[in-house]
Amino acid sequence: MKTYLRLGILVGALLCVSCLSEISEYSEEHTEDGSVYDVVYMPSGHSSEVAPGFTMNGDLTFTSVDINLPERYAVIFKCKHGKFVIDGNHGKELFQRLEKGDKVTINYLEKHRVIKRKVEDKIIVEDKLMDLDFLDAIKQKEDLQGLN
Repeated sequence: MKTYLRLGILVGALLCVSCLSEISEYSEEHTEDGSVYDVVYMPSGHSSEVAPGFTMNGDLTFTSVDINLPERYAVIFKCKHGKFVIDGNHGKELFQRLEKGDKVTINYLEKHRVIKRKVEDKIIVEDKLMDLDFLDAIKQKEDLQGLN
């Protein structure tokens, strides 16, 4: 009898799990007005130090430590969703073509988590916004006219 009860619980759990599907979906491309809140450049740096230590025998030893920091670029945007930072390779490209205060059109995708559950004879779909994925920022035409 206990074996049938355990088997029934196991089959019920498997049926419940099989009724659940969860996927990530991306929206169509969205645009939003924003501005360049700030641009950041951090030059490369190098530092060398000598650090004391001990050998396995307990003898004092000194080790040279070199630290190399690559240059970094970042652009901080402000829009209706708040402020966000884009850095890395994309940050360098944006840094080279945008300036603090520029009005921009921000292109992005919405990432959603979609969960489908079967409850009795109904399929219930839950859609939750998880993230906004930045694509690009284009300087608005009003700012471009000031360059002529």
